[in-house]
Amino acid sequence: MSEYLIDLPDRDFQIWAYSVSMGRLLLRSTKNEVLSTRIDILFQDVRAISLAASLPGLVMSEAVGDLGVMKSLGSYSSGKAICYQIQSGSYFGHIVASAFVHNEDEGEFFDPSVLWPSGFGV
Repeated sequence: MSEYLIDLPDRDFQIWAYSVSMGRLLLRSTKNEVLSTRIDILFQDVRAISLAASLPGLVMSEAVGDLGVMKSLGSYSSGKAICYQIQSGSYFGHIVASAFVHNEDEGEFFDPSVLWPSGFGV
């Protein structure tokens, strides 16, 4: 594995939103009585997802080497596709996308993300 892009093993994440038309996927860790912030991770130009709906802890790295995931996508993996490996405890999944960004703020549970404004494909 390469260097971690996201290393948040103590935060619980969920699949929060997905838009087919824009190929966007939003993962969110909400704030609670112990954590005063929420964290959103947005993936752009998503081409493949193999992910549990809830992720207790999230560690993400860019998968390296010759991956069966990218081979199985064929022409869908052309261009700027990156395979992000997601680890949550002993679970491993992946997201193939062009890029990701993240944001941490003090927003409430259902407040829109600055990365995914209200009314934008949700």
